[in-house]
Amino acid sequence: MNLEISASIEDQNNRREWHIDTEDNLEPTHHGYCIFRVPQCILEVKEGAYTPKLISIGPFHHGKEELAEIEKQQPRYVESFLKRITMIKMEEISAFVKNKEQCIRNFYAETFMVPRDEFVKMILDDATFIVELLWRYHKGDTSDLLRNIPAVHNALKFDLQLLENQLPYFVLKKVYKLAFVGLGIADNPSFMDLSYKFLRGYLFKSLPSSPMEVKNFADLRRSVLLIKEGCFSNSRSDSRVNSNVNIGSLLCAMKLRESRVNFMGIER
Repeated sequence: MNLEISASIEDQNNRREWHIDTEDNLEPTHHGYCIFRVPQCILEVKEGAYTPKLISIGPFHHGKEELAEIEKQQPRYVESFLKRITMIKMEEISAFVKNKEQCIRNFYAETFMVPRDEFVKMILDDATFIVELLWRYHKGDTSDLLRNIPAVHNALKFDLQLLENQLPYFVLKKVYKLAFVGLGIADNPSFMDLSYKFLRGYLFKSLPSSPMEVKNFADLRRSVLLIKEGCFSNSRSDSRVNSNVNIGSLLCAMKLRESRVNFMGIER
């Protein structure tokens, strides 16, 4: 399998692009999923709560017509990201996603009939869009259209935390590291710091005191909520349930049952 990457300079708009040549091949099945579709029984209750309003991330909602208007902004963010990095870094990022393509597919609880070149480009575009979005927010870029309109900004935060609208966190973290780490930026934060800063206020008001390992943004939200409720210690390595769990805000079994949550008995 060959991967040829080049940056083309168009006479009209000086635009840099990904060029990826790969063979078409489907991945084998895998059971280590962490990005799922929302069950139909839950969608029937309130489908809008689980469906992106502005932008598709990952393969589940890719190409939906109702998301096309805001997604026109995505190529501008990708282009801006590419202008920040060197050709060498561009090649490193492309090679990383290409080499991890099988691993990335295995994060999704569904087999996608998407050729490798299309799948890799989709992951590259979505990952660089998110990294550029969070980087602009960190830098306080006032020209950011998706930030300056509060309703759009809040809806975008919501979309990035939806269960079906995810990229593996390790991809985002690595793309950010390859692009920005080592550039001599004095205040260069970690990608987790960028994630906290962007989602803070919508998800939580203060940062967890200990670093966390998360699988995606939806898992980040879950982890922070568990820490907030006292269900787990701040260290992800210590998964023991806290004896002082605050259950005051948890729904009772009847309410959960009404929301189509099924309960199963456990034999002791």
